[in-house]
Amino acid sequence: MGKETERRPLSDKWRGNIQGYLFAALLCITITLFSNRFLLNFDQANVVTVYVLAVVIIALLYGRNPSIFAAFINVIGFDLFIVQPHFSFVVFDMQYLITLIVMVVVGLLVGNLAAGMRYQAKVARYREQRTRHLYEMTKELSRALNEIDIAKTGYHFFSNAFKAKVSLLLPNDHQQLVPLKLADYGQVQIDQAIALWSFDKNQPAGVPEQIHYLVCLINYNPLRLQKKL
Repeated sequence: MGKETERRPLSDKWRGNIQGYLFAALLCITITLFSNRFLLNFDQANVVTVYVLAVVIIALLYGRNPSIFAAFINVIGFDLFIVQPHFSFVVFDMQYLITLIVMVVVGLLVGNLAAGMRYQAKVARYREQRTRHLYEMTKELSRALNEIDIAKTGYHFFSNAFKAKVSLLLPNDHQQLVPLKLADYGQVQIDQAIALWSFDKNQPAGVPEQIHYLVCLINYNPLRLQKKL
């Protein structure tokens, strides 16, 4: 079985990052204006807590990079609008300088932890989906009556589980692997030598290719039953 992993277009990744940065800037500006208007009489430790909360929210929603950006924006806003003198980066009191440094460190640490939790949750959801797909595929394969039914089931569930284009190859009488093509399936460009090596050695193989700054990853995975197919 050969599968070509489908990567998100670079424009989609940049669009997601830009949305994260814009949301981070908007949230930090909102907190700064709110704090400058209503929280100046509060202890500054409470204001710092609000800024850290913003970093956590951004990390959970958009990941690590926007949260790092938010941590630095928070420090700038806190220094310009909360710490005396206003609208100046000059810090007269040493304790405020320590507060700013602690804000950066805590913001980065909390943001990284929250982004890590977000990533782990995504991995857990992906594993759960893959397990469900494999269970459903096993049920469908038990009902398959012929080779075409098996191929349709395999193409459907492998493409959904791996989010990839899939091609199933079967050996013929001449010890060659022939792609089993169905409608909308089996259109992946296969390297016969690598596929045959993977099948004979019963080991997975992969071919990374750099195409227009996008990584296109082709993996070969042998599927064997008790009877060689």
